[in-house]
Amino acid sequence: MYVLQPEQGRYTALSAVCPHAQCVVNPPKDGKLICPCHGSQFDASTGALLVGPATLGLANYEVTKEGGSLRLGAKKS
Repeated sequence: MYVLQPEQGRYTALSAVCPHAQCVVNPPKDGKLICPCHGSQFDASTGALLVGPATLGLANYEVTKEGGSLRLGAKKS
């Protein structure tokens, strides 16, 4: 799981597992998460698929801030 802050005050959590072959994607770099196994690329702020062979984006989860803590919520549909 990667917890990211794409803009000030907004947080998102993305699965670190590529839906193509269940490899762990590399940490975000230049706005992308890249799967080292087959090269699929995902948008680091939304998890959307940018380049296959994966056919789905990364699972995306709600994140809320409570005081100084972040809380992981339900998977977004």
